[in-house]
Amino acid sequence: MKREREQDRKSAPVVRAVEGGRRDLLCATCRHRISHDDHRIEVNGAHEHTFVNPGGFVHRLGCFAVASHLSEMGEPETAFAWFPGFSWQIVRCQTCRTHLGWIFRCAGDQFTGLLLDELVPGGGSDGAGD
Repeated sequence: MKREREQDRKSAPVVRAVEGGRRDLLCATCRHRISHDDHRIEVNGAHEHTFVNPGGFVHRLGCFAVASHLSEMGEPETAFAWFPGFSWQIVRCQTCRTHLGWIFRCAGDQFTGLLLDELVPGGGSDGAGD
C-alpha cells in the first residue's frame, strides 16, 4: 500500500498557488458562493485546463484548493482521469444541483476542478468562510 501511494505521488500533477483577484466565485445558476479567487492554484503548470470527456463534451475548468457548498456524486473513479494518479468525483451545487466540476484526490491530496462557464464573479471578499 505504501509503495502504491509513493508511486501515485511520483506521477501526481504539480500543484501550486496562483495570484488571484479579490472576488468571490458564485454558482451561475443560483448565485451561491462556491469559491474565491484567492483559492486558485496551478496544476501541471496551469490554473485553467480544457479537456474532452469520452462522450465528446468539452470542459474548461479552473483548479481550486478550496471550494465549498458542493455535494459529491457517485463513487471515486480513476478511468479517464485527466490528472494521472488522481481519482475523480463529480461535484454539484448543494442548492440548485448544477454540475460545477470534479473533486480530484491522490494519496491524501485533493483539489477541485470547477467548470469556469458555470461560475460568475461576485462582490469583493477577504476569502474568509471557506
